[in-house]
Amino acid sequence: PVIAEIASFPSGSSRRRSKSRHSDRSMRLFQESVHGLRTSLVLNESFHHAKVLVVTSSVSQEGKTSVASQLAISYAKATGHRVLLIDGDMRAADIHNAFSIESSPGLAEVLQGDCAPSEAIHTEWSENVHILPAGRLAADPHSLVGNGALTSLMHEVREQYDLIIVDTPPILAANESLVFAKRADAVLMCTMRDVSRLDQVSRAYARLDTA
Repeated sequence: PVIAEIASFPSGSSRRRSKSRHSDRSMRLFQESVHGLRTSLVLNESFHHAKVLVVTSSVSQEGKTSVASQLAISYAKATGHRVLLIDGDMRAADIHNAFSIESSPGLAEVLQGDCAPSEAIHTEWSENVHILPAGRLAADPHSLVGNGALTSLMHEVREQYDLIIVDTPPILAANESLVFAKRADAVLMCTMRDVSRLDQVSRAYARLDTA
């Protein structure tokens, strides 16, 4: 099912200091559309008991990171609940850029056993939105998410947060996205008009269904 339609994210606006009136309006439209997505999820009975939400796509450039980031902010502001945003796309990390935080230590270091989750989670950006960046890879990401450390991490953060949103790699590009999906309670798949291809979306959906 289609849960919501998201307005276009204004290109480059997250890194631009002085924004035009058009860019401001585009950002407001984007934010409002994500509020609509959040409302649809909250009102969806099948989502009521979901605590871990994976946001993914079939291929890159389909808007998943923008949606995951803004959804975390929207949910925290609307509910006052604590939200953890995890950058699970260790191959092409970008969430640390959007929030202007250091990329390391992060998820990679936690899964490698180099640090505890509390040492890698950024809590200063917002009282209710905490961020676990991707970190720096020292091993194959698929082996990291399959070594049992991810299960332990998810169990720990489930106890600490009301909602965990995980931005994963595109499904067709990286198999570890299916491992994240299997540890989640729900999966939101992003597609983009005039960019996404029907055959790729169908193949990605089939892989999710199998996992």
